[in-house]
Amino acid sequence: MKVVYQKPFGALISSTLLLGLLLFAPGCADRTAESAAADVEAQAAIAALDAVRVLDVRTPAEFAAGHIPGAINIDINGADFAHAVAALSRDEVYLVHCAANVPSGRSAKALDVMQQLGFERLQNLSGGIDAWQRAGGAIAGE
Repeated sequence: MKVVYQKPFGALISSTLLLGLLLFAPGCADRTAESAAADVEAQAAIAALDAVRVLDVRTPAEFAAGHIPGAINIDINGADFAHAVAALSRDEVYLVHCAANVPSGRSAKALDVMQQLGFERLQNLSGGIDAWQRAGGAIAGE
């Protein structure tokens, strides 16, 4: 998966590079709970930057029960998922997640669809919103 993120933030450039390096860790095997938490923290920091869009692919009911602040909700199981995603800008970086991001789960399916539609700047939130909450990430809508 290709992740591209460039933004001239002066002092944030070095931290952005560090965070970018941390983003490659989710693909490693035999990760500990500590490294998984570090992945979520790195991704949370990136999500806080204004150029990253958080895409929540859970159901509207799950989204309403609690979501990452500022996230957009497009249900991967909705009949109009591909159409709704196709309307999104391809110029933004998307942090995609579902509940737990199990292999072959909803976020993986969403990433496949998005890649087929020509999106290149994608990142899967390791562990989904469950890991986000365990790491102390902010939740809206509860």
